[in-house]
Amino acid sequence: MARLAAASDASPEGAAPALPLPPPPPPLRGSRRMVLGLALAAVAVALAATTHLRFELDRFFLPKELVLHAMALAGVLYVLRRPRVLPLAGADVLLAAALVLGIVSSVVAPSPWVAMRALSLSLSAALVFWTARALAHDGHGRLVVAAATAAMALSAALALGQAYGLSSDFFSLNRRPGGTMGNRNTIAHLAAIGVPLAVFGAAGARRWAGTLAYGGAFGVFAWALLLTRSRAAWLAVGVALVVVAALAWLRRRRGGDAREGLSQRLTAVGARAAVGLGLAFALPNTLTWKSDSPYLDSVRTLVDATDGSGEGRMRQYRNSLDLVAADPFLGVGPGHWPSAYPAVAPRGDPSLTRGNTTANPWPSSDLVALAAERGLPATMLLAAFALTLAWTSARRAVRAPDRETAAAALARVGLLTAALACGAFDAVLLLAAPALLVAAALGALAPAPPPEALGDAPARLRRRMAARAARWVGVVVVALAAGRVGAMALADAPDASPARLRAAAALDPGSYRIQLRLAERLARARRCDDAVGPAAAAHRMLPEAGEPRRLLRRCGAWEEMRQR
Repeated sequence: MARLAAASDASPEGAAPALPLPPPPPPLRGSRRMVLGLALAAVAVALAATTHLRFELDRFFLPKELVLHAMALAGVLYVLRRPRVLPLAGADVLLAAALVLGIVSSVVAPSPWVAMRALSLSLSAALVFWTARALAHDGHGRLVVAAATAAMALSAALALGQAYGLSSDFFSLNRRPGGTMGNRNTIAHLAAIGVPLAVFGAAGARRWAGTLAYGGAFGVFAWALLLTRSRAAWLAVGVALVVVAALAWLRRRRGGDAREGLSQRLTAVGARAAVGLGLAFALPNTLTWKSDSPYLDSVRTLVDATDGSGEGRMRQYRNSLDLVAADPFLGVGPGHWPSAYPAVAPRGDPSLTRGNTTANPWPSSDLVALAAERGLPATMLLAAFALTLAWTSARRAVRAPDRETAAAALARVGLLTAALACGAFDAVLLLAAPALLVAAALGALAPAPPPEALGDAPARLRRRMAARAARWVGVVVVALAAGRVGAMALADAPDASPARLRAAAALDPGSYRIQLRLAERLARARRCDDAVGPAAAAHRMLPEAGEPRRLLRRCGAWEEMRQR
């Protein structure tokens, strides 16, 4: 009260007396349950996979997408229950505008089912980001970061187990050591993104047990980074560490306090990283690289874009620019890069298979995928969103009055730098698992707004209507994701009947593989009239693919399809 009186006395003559600021709202009763739910979702998205080997990529991605959507639904309902709303920052407006443009691009896309699947990943990741921000405001930011770091370390540990002989049908069989992520590059990306989180956790842990745990995670990340041989991840770690070190140096020059015991903690983290690298070199693994010196070769070709996969990426990027030029405003539609790319790729392009389809359902770059599929305006908005977060976090890291805020800002800059660097050369945030974990950690590291910035929640009636709308939309999205998983299970049997495949196609109308298999089974049974429908659906999803064309010609429907 004395401070308020002094402030009132010091106010200019004629000005209204200063009013007391409203106290920050207490954490919701369900906030701890939401933290637990987010932690379970992080672990689930790291482990989720099926044994439907016929769907070698989707058997990893579809279960993880289901986890992401379920977490987003729970998160938005939690946010709507808050008694006070968080302020809408400029970065949030940029993100929301990019999502709106993505929705518009989906509406005009050739295949709504394909577009909806790709767009829903972005929407759910944004909802997880805003949920984690709310949890950080309620004082649970460190727990969310710990959960995300633990999930990344768990994924890397499982991949290491596969590299040293651990076998499971839930592991990637063709892209070892991919573990339960399905691809060794995804493991490397998560390890690179987890490095700044592990450093942040170890430096700020209140007890040495926490420092040891985060140091162990750092060692696992270093170990996995070496074995996966992902040059994009190696570059991302190097860039992130340089940026964070530069900001820490600037803070020290401005007189920032050095945390007590910080050097000892970071030394412990570095020692565990050295142990991880030493074990990676010393222990014999089951990976069969073509080269006698695979790790040295990767170092030598770290920035080589004239040969091998680097040269293939450059060709893919140049060809994808033709898609951007064809529709620079809305793109070819979310998720439609694999259907549009064969039309602009020359014969012999390494990104294409013999069936004139892309080897992967995404380009080797988040940035290229966004520009080609959603257009330049949406891409620029998302880039502005990331740069705004990075700039504000960098300023806070240098100028923050307390060490805790500075450490969180440094970790946020490192996380953003690593994720953007990986995404420049590989598909990262296009996938459900990295999207959930990165969004959760990014939101959890956000600074808490001052009490005066908090606004009153909407009126009870409007809030109830928003909650109902969010619940129904979320339930539909989760149900569709569950339907895709169920369709995969129905269609995986080698002797699946046409009726079973038809049921699978009804559950997942956007699955090219299921539609094509149904058409093949019907054509083989001399039921061409029935086969035309699924063959045409497969052709609309991948117009340049050879198999649907062959089936339509066999059934005498190709000329009619061309005229349409």
